[in-house]
Amino acid sequence: MLLTTLRAEFLKTRRTLALALTIIAPAVIVAFVTGFFYLEPNRSRAVPGENPWESYSQIVLVYWNMIMLPLFITLETALLAHLEHGQRNWKLLFTQPVPRWSVYAAKLVVALAWIALSFAALLALLVAAGGVLQVVNPGYGFNAPVPWESLLRIAALSYLAAWFMIAFHLWVATRWQSFVVAMGVGIAASIFTVFLFGEDAAAYFPWSVPGTLAYGTPDPATVSLAMAICLGGALVAALGGGWDVLRRDVAG
Repeated sequence: MLLTTLRAEFLKTRRTLALALTIIAPAVIVAFVTGFFYLEPNRSRAVPGENPWESYSQIVLVYWNMIMLPLFITLETALLAHLEHGQRNWKLLFTQPVPRWSVYAAKLVVALAWIALSFAALLALLVAAGGVLQVVNPGYGFNAPVPWESLLRIAALSYLAAWFMIAFHLWVATRWQSFVVAMGVGIAASIFTVFLFGEDAAAYFPWSVPGTLAYGTPDPATVSLAMAICLGGALVAALGGGWDVLRRDVAG
C-alpha cells in the first residue's frame, strides 16, 4: 500500500515548483557565498597551513542551515500539502482503497527525499563553485583536497537534525488549509532561531541545531543530546500528524 501511494506522490510532484526549488534554494546560498569570495578576494585568500575548503564550506553550510533551511522546509511542506488543499483532494484521497496512514506517510517520505536532494545539490554546487573560483583566481587555494569526511559528516548530521522540522511543518501544513498559517509558523520559528543563534540554548532548539552543528564543533555529549531531541521530536511529530489524519473528518 505504501509503495502505491509513494509512487503516486512522486508522480504528482515531479514537475512542480517544489521539486525545482530543491536545486534553486541551495544554488542561491552557494551563489551568495561565492559572490562574496569573488568580490573580496583579499579577505578570502588561502591562509598558509589551512585548507580553504574548510572555511568556505563552513560559511555555506552555516548560511544554509541557519537561514535558508528552516524557511525552505516550511515552503516545501506547504507546497506538498497544497497539492491536496488547492484542489480539495483530501476527501478523494481518503476514499481510495488505501489506508489513510499510507497517504500521510508517503508525503512525509517525499518531503524527506526533497530535503535530502537539496543537501546533495548543496554539496555538489559548493564543490563546483570552489573549482570555478580556483580557475578565476588560483590565490584562493581551492586546489587543496576537499575535506569530504568532515563535509559529509556535518551535512549528514544537519539533515538528520532537520527531520523534526520536516515532520512538524508537514503536520502543520496538512492540518491547516491556509498557506499563510503554514508559512507564518515557519517564519516565526526562523526569526526566533536567528535571535537564539549563539546562545547555549541554540544547541538544543530543533530549528537552530543544524546551524549550530555547522558553525562550531560542539562536544559529543551536546551533539548526542541535540540529535536525540531532534529525532525523538521528529518521531512524535510524525506520529502526531498521522494520528491527526486518521481521526480527521475531511469535508472536501
